[in-house]
Amino acid sequence: LLGEKPSGDETRSLLGKPTPCVGRDRELAVLDLLFSECRDDATARVALILAPAGMGKSRLRHELSRRLQSRHEPVTVLMCRADPLSSALPYSLLQQAVRQMCGISDGESTTAQQHKLLAHAQTRLLQEDAIRVAEFLAELCGVPVSDAENVRLRAARDDARIMGDQIHRAFIELLRSECA
Repeated sequence: LLGEKPSGDETRSLLGKPTPCVGRDRELAVLDLLFSECRDDATARVALILAPAGMGKSRLRHELSRRLQSRHEPVTVLMCRADPLSSALPYSLLQQAVRQMCGISDGESTTAQQHKLLAHAQTRLLQEDAIRVAEFLAELCGVPVSDAENVRLRAARDDARIMGDQIHRAFIELLRSECA
């Protein structure tokens, strides 16, 4: 056992049978339209769903995810969960997203995590960019990387502002390549 794997299908059941999603066709249509705009027009869009507990936000997300997966198009869904206890940690949601994109699990060795970050970056970026991006994403993900022969990484570790800028830049580069 290496860790918890998020369930791929979280459909609510009643007496062992899945329950249908009712009364959300309008919201699902809007979200579907936003996704189509992103895909077809290469335009970024954001949807913020606000409602009190128990009003169906998770179910709406689940139904949208099912719709997207049923299209048999290449779609990457990253599930990040905000935690009030980690709200003081900068980039905690980005860390979760990068770890999912690269297939990094918590129980893996540092070397394995480093290899996964670099391998993922190399499949999407030029070699020289991939190394730099992987190094700063390793900082984001809490994966130790030696800075013995890396002046750029050492300088960033000495200045929080530079480190933040470099992590931001690395994440944006990886995200752009993912979406290309």
